[in-house]
Amino acid sequence: MKSSAEKINKNTEVSYLDAHLHLQDQRLQAQLPSVIARAGQKGVGRFFCNATSEDDWTKVIALAGTIPGVIPFIGIHPWYADSVAEGWRERLCLLLEQQSCGVGETGLDKRCPVDFTRQVALFKAQVDLALQYHRPLVVHCVRSWGPVVDIIEQEFAGESAPPVMLHSYSGSVETMRRLVTAGAYISFSTRLLGRDEKKIKKVLVETPVERILLETDSPDQLPAEWMAKGERAYNEPMWVADLYHQVAQLKKINVEDLKVSLWDNGKIFTHAAASRR
Repeated sequence: MKSSAEKINKNTEVSYLDAHLHLQDQRLQAQLPSVIARAGQKGVGRFFCNATSEDDWTKVIALAGTIPGVIPFIGIHPWYADSVAEGWRERLCLLLEQQSCGVGETGLDKRCPVDFTRQVALFKAQVDLALQYHRPLVVHCVRSWGPVVDIIEQEFAGESAPPVMLHSYSGSVETMRRLVTAGAYISFSTRLLGRDEKKIKKVLVETPVERILLETDSPDQLPAEWMAKGERAYNEPMWVADLYHQVAQLKKINVEDLKVSLWDNGKIFTHAAASRR
């Protein structure tokens, strides 16, 4: 049986890609078929669905097996670094051996109360697994750019390394340039649709298109004024189409050209997720 990633790689139609979201979240689960249908009506056809804890792993993999275009990523978010059960690494290894999937969402976050040393240990362990199995890595980073950039520069620079994405980027232009030089991809979320996001918009303008991805991070990160448009209390993948149009305007390029470029950027991740080494 072909994996979700392998099947979608043969699909030549270019659609909008939501490069990071959480379809397994309870807020979306209640009406997931409608959420996916609304996304499809807006032209969204690929979804990078990320786990946040071990409780999510099988849910995310199951979604990839039932919803066309879903690419699974399994890992442990830094917010849950202090609640992992013994043997988590062995269980994650087993899934990586059995499934076509990436590693994520992992990373570092000095905003959350989890012991930072514990976060670093768990992050480095998941980095090692991404490298060992040559799977794409999705990184969450909040107020921790020094150690995150150091690890990416040390471990992911070079053509033989798997692709790595900094999701919902919130760092500086200078940090973005270091990450891009190391080969990383920079993903911008729908928070960019907000009126007051001048700093992130400036970073977006400076980021090379060949290193950009766009995401909703749904069900979170939709500005309040856009929540009102949808008359819902959460974000969902259909809004990534509006983000593409916003980014095309900021980058002063045609939105269809942007779709093609970001589709190609995303294929690098789907190819790596489908690899078995």
